[in-house]
This record gives sequence, structure tokens and C-alpha cells, in this order.
Amino acid sequence: MEFAENLKLENCIYHKDVVDAMFRQTRSNEVIPFKVIQAKTDVSVNAADYDLGRNGFAYFDKDTANYWVSGNRSMGNKGHTYRNDGVDIFNEGKTVFVGSFEKGEWLQYTIKSNVDHSYSLMLRIRSGTPAQIEIAVNGKASMVGISTAEKWKDVVVKNVLFKKGMNILRVKVLEGQPDFQSFVFK
Repeated sequence: MEFAENLKLENCIYHKDVVDAMFRQTRSNEVIPFKVIQAKTDVSVNAADYDLGRNGFAYFDKDTANYWVSGNRSMGNKGHTYRNDGVDIFNEGKTVFVGSFEKGEWLQYTIKSNVDHSYSLMLRIRSGTPAQIEIAVNGKASMVGISTAEKWKDVVVKNVLFKKGMNILRVKVLEGQPDFQSFVFK
């Protein structure tokens, strides 16, 4: 009876991404927001809150999960935390971040804006080697270089235009392998 009691819905943690991956993503390439993100000064977005969807649609990870219906198992999320897909998410204390973020990999975020407005985006990043990241909103790209930084530092991308309505923001690694914690609208 204790086992049955523990399995009651009110005693379980609901993981939206797991349910989405098991049911919706098996039949659809549609991308949906992980959570509502409003473009507004001082709004902070966790890097691990990228959109829900399949690899190649909501994110691209070179060593994504193989859910082992048949064949060989693959690592998937190397950090084994926060989300249950191929993106490598790690936890250091209370800090959750995307790590093993390799050249060519990207994350997508759906951002709602109430007006046409340019923001600076402050990215919280660290990298053991020099890296370069591309920030693209609705296909228009800006690039930022990151010098070697073993500790978290803020890198600013200026004049990123968001149109009124829904916008697609992609963060892509062009060089290096940075860790990516968050971004803030400034």
C-alpha cells in the first residue's frame, strides 16, 4: 500500500518535457515553447529552458538521446539533470547550465514581444578555450566572441531586434565549446 500511495499523482513530479517527448514529439515536428518568455528589460531566461521538440527542430545536439527501442544506447543528456532529451544539462549547486555545447549545436527559444524593440542580450557564459556564438532572431544573426574564461562572465550582444508578436531566437556555437547558463534582456 505504501508503494501505491507514493504513486498517486499528487505525490509525483510532473515533467512536461518527458510527457511531450513520449506522446506529442513521436507524431509531430512542431516546436512549442518550454515556457512563456516575454521580451522585457531585466527578464532572465535559463539556457536550459529552450523550446520543446525534436532534435533538429527545437535544438540540435550532435550526440542526442537514443531512447533504445532497438540498437545501441547513447548517452543523451550527459549531465542527467533538468530535462530528458539530448541536450547536455549540468548542475553545479543551484546553477543549471547547458554544457558540452559543441560547434554546430544550437538551442531555440520562442520569445513573445508586445512591441517592436531592440534589446541588448547579456549572456552568462564560460569557456575553457576561445569560443564564438551566433545569436539569431527570426533569421537575422549577430555574433559574439568569447575569450577564455574559467569562471562565469557576462557577454553582451547589442541591438537585437524583436518584432511585435512571436519571435524565434537561436543560440548557436560557431567555435569552441562554451558552457551557457542564461541570458537577460537589457
